[in-house]
Amino acid sequence: MRENLEPEDNFDGYEIPDECFLLEGYDECILGHTFDDEGKTILIYSYDAIIDAIVDTGVTEEEAIVIFDSEIADLCIGDNRPIFLYT
Repeated sequence: MRENLEPEDNFDGYEIPDECFLLEGYDECILGHTFDDEGKTILIYSYDAIIDAIVDTGVTEEEAIVIFDSEIADLCIGDNRPIFLYT
């Protein structure tokens, strides 16, 4: 078990299955993946890393949370939606 959950440093060699709901621009925020009851791959993203990435665009943390809630989390619907891990 990892002591600190950090986004993967190198997903360049990791082939993300087509069935995954991929958040474009947030590959560096992927922690890993899991499988649903039907065996489909579900990506796991670091919530904190996504917020940090949004803040890096020049907004406050509070604004980043609103952006995440309204532009990312609310749009992730369906059976293959990603999991956001809050740490």
